Amino acid sequence: MDDLVELDFRSSGEIEVSLFWERPANRLMVQVVDWQRDEAFSFAVPAESALDAFRHPYAYSPRERADGITKVVRAPARPPRGAA
Repeated sequence: MDDLVELDFRSSGEIEVSLFWERPANRLMVQVVDWQRDEAFSFAVPAESALDAFRHPYAYSPRERADGITKVVRAPARPPRGAA
């Protein structure tokens, strides 16, 4: 059983946003990957704000904390959802 469950995913241009549920801690997290800048960050979000944070992650992200941003190594393109 996986400890991290992806509840939702969306992409727009070079930006991918995922909403995760971390089972052991029972907390929600939003992850943003910006392939143009090769950066990624994630942050915990309260359940009552999860959908809004998923839709508007830059409004909720702790962007002033540079230690939360990591460089991303570009991986092969993500396969389309439902592809075998």
